Amino acid sequence: MKKTFKTLALISALALSMTACSTAPAITEPEEEVVVTTVETTVPEETTTEVTTTEETTTTAVTIPEELRVQIKYTEDGRKNELHYRADGSPECCISYGTDDKIEMRLDMSEDGKTAYTTFYRKDGSIEKKILTTTEEDLRVIEQTIYEEDGSYSFFEYYEDETKKTMYKYNSDGKLVSKYDYGEDGMPTKAIELESDGVSYTSHEFLYNEDGSGNIISKHSDGSRDEEEFKSNLDKTAVRSYDSDGNLTETFIYDYDKNGNKVRTSCYAPDGTLSYFWINQYDKNGNRIKETKYSPNGTIIG
Repeated sequence: MKKTFKTLALISALALSMTACSTAPAITEPEEEVVVTTVETTVPEETTTEVTTTEETTTTAVTIPEELRVQIKYTEDGRKNELHYRADGSPECCISYGTDDKIEMRLDMSEDGKTAYTTFYRKDGSIEKKILTTTEEDLRVIEQTIYEEDGSYSFFEYYEDETKKTMYKYNSDGKLVSKYDYGEDGMPTKAIELESDGVSYTSHEFLYNEDGSGNIISKHSDGSRDEEEFKSNLDKTAVRSYDSDGNLTETFIYDYDKNGNKVRTSCYAPDGTLSYFWINQYDKNGNRIKETKYSPNGTIIG
């Protein structure tokens, strides 16, 4: 579940980039010389005429000189950012470079400032992914499409506070693969995953306890179902599988070490007897380096 629902940390970076691009370059206008002339006049003792004046406001369009339409800024670690502006001072694009001066990201903005198209690059210059973002006047993200290299893509909708509301995933053929609904707290509430045949599916319902732990009820199109228990950090602790008649078929129990690594997975038959179990081994960095399957009496079987 942790892998499935690991969110992309791109929205915040994108919003920051757009904010960085939203400030027009400063323009210094020449000061006008003011000449004061004093004229002596004779004012009549009685004045009976009342004069009413009307002020007219004239708006003059600002044109940014071409030499000021590109600004270069550097981060603390030496990375370069190019900020490009249009003639009217609105942001046009923002290009970010890595420490090796190769482009890492380019963000292009529409003239109305409500749509941004972001492209991320690999070290070899190839495109890693593209993101199309639609915002409100205050740059609040309301929807976003993320295109992957293989042609698949994901479409996101957001709540008022930019919390993820809905996610649709499509394959490279443009067919819907899955849909996830999220609560205002950012946690998934319902989901459906479709198989390539377009008929088979699995629906998920997420139920939470006050401490963040909970259950996932997964129903399959053939009538079978799985019931998963997970901890507050989303690590699953048990999964029970049932056939289409509601009979328990097997149970998986998961054990973790103090570092949160899954060290043992045990499979039990419907009557509660141990069928087999796996033991996982990890290196000092928490990477799994070995998985061994054992029979109930401890004999290695895979």
